[in-house]
Amino acid sequence: MSTVEDNKNALRKSFRFSVPNGRTAPQIARDMVAYLLILTGHSRTSDSARLLVSEIVTNVYQHTSTPIVHIDISVRPESVTVAVWDNRPEERPRVLYAHAEQLGGRGMQLVAQEAAQWGVSWPAERDARGKRVWFSLREDGAERAAA
Repeated sequence: MSTVEDNKNALRKSFRFSVPNGRTAPQIARDMVAYLLILTGHSRTSDSARLLVSEIVTNVYQHTSTPIVHIDISVRPESVTVAVWDNRPEERPRVLYAHAEQLGGRGMQLVAQEAAQWGVSWPAERDARGKRVWFSLREDGAERAAA
């Protein structure tokens, strides 16, 4: 795990960690993110972050060949942003509304419902491959921003 101090805003702290993509990646990622948020004074967001990062990392495990999953966490006094990187830039995650009897397909629906904001972005570098799926949570528990 690494820490990067943002010189523009000393109140923002950024962290990055990586996990091998595999069956245990979602559990490792959710536990690391939750512990980090608790340690940085954001325990109110830790349960939601744990759920959402688990869903996104599960998508990486199920739908990509990404060997290493990189997770960036930006912590500010009022919010937390988590980004998960994968190597499938051509595939944008979709919010699906699964039927009650379906076992899967609700991951991005949960992200859309729980996060204050969420989205997908691609690196600016022309040669870079991959994308990041990110979400933000408000420390004050504010409702999701209207789309």
